[in-house]
Amino acid sequence: MDTALIVTASESYVEMKRLLSMNAVVSDNVRSLREARMALCDVPYSLLLIDNPLPDGSAREFAIESSRRDGLDIILLTSPAVAERVSIGLERYGVYVLSKPIRENELAIILRNMRIGRKRREELEAKCRRLLKRLEEERTLTRAKCLLALKEGIGEDEGHRVLEKKAMNERITLLDAASEIILKYSK
Repeated sequence: MDTALIVTASESYVEMKRLLSMNAVVSDNVRSLREARMALCDVPYSLLLIDNPLPDGSAREFAIESSRRDGLDIILLTSPAVAERVSIGLERYGVYVLSKPIRENELAIILRNMRIGRKRREELEAKCRRLLKRLEEERTLTRAKCLLALKEGIGEDEGHRVLEKKAMNERITLLDAASEIILKYSK
């Protein structure tokens, strides 16, 4: 379930809370940027809803600052008169800008898009972690083969066979065999 932090100095948080709960989002409310910064440190929110203006600073700057947090989607609410001007440049930070008052269907669409984007981002991050792990394993295997070539005077193919034989004989993984070779010859 998504969790949201509503940052607003007005009483509009009641309506925002209702709209969010209709979209399966549990929300908390704070009235200032200072309180918002403290709340973001305490709870891993997935959504930040900022109602502009705020009494103690720039909502736009706070949105940019908050965009550096991993896994936090941000919606900045502003008056229709300044929405276009405020939104300039915020796209690159991934901040959605909506005009007040929020319409139910508009918020539902944005929340659905945010969830889809978050899921896709998580899948890509997992794929990236797997690829980085595989790359590190390849580096280890290559380093072991190079050390075998350097110290034993054998070619890459023969070095690979040596690693496979060592792994099979000792009943360990190829990566563990490579690590042992690196340890042996790096001393």
